[in-house]
Amino acid sequence: MIQPNVTAEQLVEYLNVFHHAYQEAVRSFLPKPLHDSLLRQALSKHHIRGFVSTQFGAGYEYTGEGPAGISAEVASRRVEYTFLSDAPASVRRLQSMLAVEGHDVGVMYLTLEGGFPFRFAAPDASIRFVDVGFRVPPWDRIVRLAEIFADRTATFWSSANAAMRGVQAARADAYIATLDLEASNRIGVSLSQYIKDFKAKTVLVLGDYHDDGAERLEAMRAALSRFGYQPLLVKDVPEQPHHDLQQKLVAIASVVRFIVIDDSSVSGHLVEFPLVQSNRWVTLVLRLSGSTGSFMTHGASVASSVLRESTYTKMSLDSELLAGIQWAEQKLKDLERDLGGTYPWRSDAPEQQ
Repeated sequence: MIQPNVTAEQLVEYLNVFHHAYQEAVRSFLPKPLHDSLLRQALSKHHIRGFVSTQFGAGYEYTGEGPAGISAEVASRRVEYTFLSDAPASVRRLQSMLAVEGHDVGVMYLTLEGGFPFRFAAPDASIRFVDVGFRVPPWDRIVRLAEIFADRTATFWSSANAAMRGVQAARADAYIATLDLEASNRIGVSLSQYIKDFKAKTVLVLGDYHDDGAERLEAMRAALSRFGYQPLLVKDVPEQPHHDLQQKLVAIASVVRFIVIDDSSVSGHLVEFPLVQSNRWVTLVLRLSGSTGSFMTHGASVASSVLRESTYTKMSLDSELLAGIQWAEQKLKDLERDLGGTYPWRSDAPEQQ
């Protein structure tokens, strides 16, 4: 039986219910001073643009511009082209930068350049963009926050699903905000001071938790602490029932300064490694001399400007980490400079020391 597709009016109703549920949940999950720290909450004070394709897909974008309000449009083109309706025909004919097959794929804080940004390759695929630039000169587009889905059925976009997803989104956003608040309380500083000084020094350390691997991770944590950083393991962060382990990694890695991977043995970090690569986080990959890990990770820095590979011994760990830290900090400064020119709203933000 063919299901009816969502209409523009139903999409507007969905978004109204979603945001009502989101805001109610945020109020219950977080103290009021934290509400406007959430990106979705801040952007919902401006225009939200919904779009439905009569051919394939539907979605919405937080424009970050204009007065608050929700509108929806219907178009005959696929949702990818409806969403990026400002892209010239020459750009729409280019090969896809991303062929999206998975559900709830996240792309954050980068620029996709040289091809059409994405196309769906599965009927249940979906993608979320957060502060992402699209560029094929002379066309240039910046997306603050958008969520696009291959599914355009009225059932998928029902009010019941809107309420459920609004609460889920609030819980996920509150999770990160709560981690920040708990960390600031634990350290004994204000939340604003924590975000400015302490969070900016948090480093995620990935690797093998067993036997010799655990000893290597502890040695790296100790060295990072000596250099003034706050090292964090994934296991240090409380579990969230609605997050699987990969989602948990992405939630943490998105907000740390940079990532350090001990790639000296075979462990769960081999699953985490592709997530690190695809999200283009600044990363140091260190391997103990003479160790036997997996060659699947070797050579990753050849095709990545934000990933550095090096070898260390137990005696040279500190010096090798220090060299990597200096590289990572310079890379972060370069990215801040280059991306500052890409996203015009960042040029108005006060410069961090």
